[in-house]
Amino acid sequence: MRLLIILLLFICLCVTNVKCTTILRALAYNFDSENQIYTRLIEDFNNYAKENSLDVKINLNLLTNSNMTVSMKAYESTVESLILKNKTKYDIYIYDNIYTSLIGNYLIDLRDYLDPKFIEMYDPKIISESCIYKDRIVGLPMTLMYGLLYSNINMLNKYKKRIPKTWDELIDTSIYILERENNTNLMAYNGLFNDGEQAMCALYEFIYSFRKTPESPFPDLTSEEAINALKMMKKIKDTISSEEEFRSNDSVSISKLFDGQALFIRYMIFPDPILKLFPYKLSPLPGNVDGVSGSVISGFNIGIMNNIKQDKIEKAVEALKYMTSREIQKKFLMMREALPGILNLYDDEDVCKEADCALFKSLQPIGRPTGNYNYEDYSMKFKNYIYEYLYKDEEPDVALKNVKNILKIYNISKDVGETNVGSIIFIIVIVLSSIMFISLIFPFMENYYPFFQFLSNDLWILTVFGSIAILLIIRTYIGEVTVEKCHLGILLLSLGFSFIYIPILYKLIVNFPESNFFSSWVKKRKYIFILSFIIVDLALNGLMLINKYQVKDIMINRGHNFQICKINSLFNYILLYILVLTKIIIMFLILLLIFVEWNINTTIYDLRFVVSTIYINIISIILYIIFENVMIKNYISYFLIKSVIIILFASSNYIFIYGYRLIIAFFNKKDTKIQFIKNINDQFINSMSVSQSMKSTQYDTDANITSSSTNASSNKTDSKSTIFSKLISYHYATETYYTGFKSTVKEDAANTFKTFSNTNEKY
Repeated sequence: MRLLIILLLFICLCVTNVKCTTILRALAYNFDSENQIYTRLIEDFNNYAKENSLDVKINLNLLTNSNMTVSMKAYESTVESLILKNKTKYDIYIYDNIYTSLIGNYLIDLRDYLDPKFIEMYDPKIISESCIYKDRIVGLPMTLMYGLLYSNINMLNKYKKRIPKTWDELIDTSIYILERENNTNLMAYNGLFNDGEQAMCALYEFIYSFRKTPESPFPDLTSEEAINALKMMKKIKDTISSEEEFRSNDSVSISKLFDGQALFIRYMIFPDPILKLFPYKLSPLPGNVDGVSGSVISGFNIGIMNNIKQDKIEKAVEALKYMTSREIQKKFLMMREALPGILNLYDDEDVCKEADCALFKSLQPIGRPTGNYNYEDYSMKFKNYIYEYLYKDEEPDVALKNVKNILKIYNISKDVGETNVGSIIFIIVIVLSSIMFISLIFPFMENYYPFFQFLSNDLWILTVFGSIAILLIIRTYIGEVTVEKCHLGILLLSLGFSFIYIPILYKLIVNFPESNFFSSWVKKRKYIFILSFIIVDLALNGLMLINKYQVKDIMINRGHNFQICKINSLFNYILLYILVLTKIIIMFLILLLIFVEWNINTTIYDLRFVVSTIYINIISIILYIIFENVMIKNYISYFLIKSVIIILFASSNYIFIYGYRLIIAFFNKKDTKIQFIKNINDQFINSMSVSQSMKSTQYDTDANITSSSTNASSNKTDSKSTIFSKLISYHYATETYYTGFKSTVKEDAANTFKTFSNTNEKY
């Protein structure tokens, strides 16, 4: 028993002294398992962690060509698959810096975990070109590679030629040596303009080498510098090389490096043990002018996933700090196994005894054009467009324009530029909006107000503003497409529709043929009624801001890319359907009430024009939906179609509800004020007959009411009475409750079509 107690105490003591080791899982890729730095760096960290009791260990899964079927592409697919499935299988990713945009959104921002001074020791250009995603530093370089010129130093010494500093000098030196060597197996320059990824690097840095000064940015792809760069490529091919040599794959270039049967070779820097086997001297690539060069940065970054536990992030940060620290990077540089991105290492005397510090300090690096797009697709198109000039008969400016169009997003501008469509449509919108706005003065003019009795002046203002709001949607189509413009377009459309049709709905409800509580309530609370619809529009549009629109790129092969607004959430789709449903209900109610009030004398022609504009609007909406669901591949056509539909929608509403009244008033030659006073005087002179007529009408009406009341009582017990029969009776009514009992001379003159025709016939 005593022995058992001692044994249990011993086990407890052991357990309390055992610490759990955190296992970090890392994923990396290299062409082979031998010539890579990751294994040795991670082993070095694991030893350091063990010696310092950090209780952390990294397990590396190294993918190589021997255990993968599609090399780098397979690594990309593996990483993308793991990320999209939200897997936490790996904590640390060691990735080619061209894939920063692919996984950058899933990596932590190292600024949140590292001292700024730690990051500042790295070359800011290297960080900006290869480590940043959406203004976040998502990785640091583990090792870099540069494109360099390998010059056959034996040949150059033999003919007392120096390493060329410009491309013209490279051509002249090559011609000079080739003529004297008379060796058909001797390659002058490999170009490396084939179908591989190295070709993308070679093309990009060649164009970069044609900028005017070392400080100049990458030339615009349609600039004179870029055109001259392409011409120089072709000049080199036609003068000292050939299409076959330019298109040769990497293995040809590597074999030439070993056998010395080339004067100049462009290739990435090799690890030091291999470099010693080559009879070549490394230097920066030539440029268009002496002092200007270019070298594409490639290499592998290390980043940490942001979907792992916080304690793992902290351990991973410690590992990253160790492997990217100045001391460790210096150690592996001096072993000639890594090329750090820490510039001041090349000022270290110990380092310069082992490495060519002058070479690395003279390089003018440029990152590959990575971004928020499919790099593989971009790289392929980039090369193919350039090759259409280099190996075919395309003009250099056309080839470069095609390259630029791969990623360039075209927008419609209101300024005169590549197309005048934007400026023309913008002018049309301004002119139409101005005409609509200025026309609001007419309902307040004495000679025009009888033509605007259908609505009160405040409602006319609202209706016209609705048409203007819809016209202004076109302004959101002009310029860069933004999330804010996407939401503003929907807001203007919904409010514009309400401004136009809610006043009409209000009028129809108030004008209902039979007295009822709801019509009376709406008439007394006009502004509350209208405001309630506006609040619904604002609320639904406001809720759509929770999940904002997405700006989607429409990429057109050999065409002009453009952007459209795209809903990216089910919630917003539901809100949009609700918004559309409210407009459909409004349209249905208006059409129903128009049917009910179809023959009322005071509004008979007004309603027919309203129906016309509703039909035109339905056609416009159908066209809009059709073209929204048809893939239009031309950004100008896309803009024009949408703009024409919007102009049709806004103009038809304005003309058939408001504008036609101005035309009728303008062409009527009578002085409406004098005519209206004459009508009043005539009515006063005939007051006795009018009074008698009114009494008779009242008597008939009372009889009708009594009869209607009797019929209504009967109808309550008559099962054959239906709502449909009531609607039909309303439909054929010629007067409303209000016009039947409260008619005035002013109301009799309200019909804009009949006022003057009836007057002329009578007098």
